Amino acid sequence: MSQKPILQLQNVSFAIRENREANQLFRSVNLDVTEGDRLGILGASGSGKSMMAALATLSLPKILDFVSEGEISVYQNENRQSFSGTKTKQLKAIIAQQVGMVFQEPTSILNPLLT
Repeated sequence: MSQKPILQLQNVSFAIRENREANQLFRSVNLDVTEGDRLGILGASGSGKSMMAALATLSLPKILDFVSEGEISVYQNENRQSFSGTKTKQLKAIIAQQVGMVFQEPTSILNPLLT
């Protein structure tokens, strides 16, 4: 039996627009996360790890003027919902139910007595 996908990023690129110029943070990211997976993203400081996670979960700060390419898909009960350029409340709600994240400082989130 194959694992059910929960989250997919297909050819996702991301740039932040500043003064009419787009600063590329990452390009052509492909990622599949299946049910039960745990995923760690490693990279140098400032390489776009947190921004990629924020984009994948549609939780970017509203003040950012950004450009994204590619497609982000979330699966719920075999139904596929996709995001391509426009945020939707419905898709955000599905992501919140399906995907959990621990950002850069895990010791501030995790209780070692409970793990």
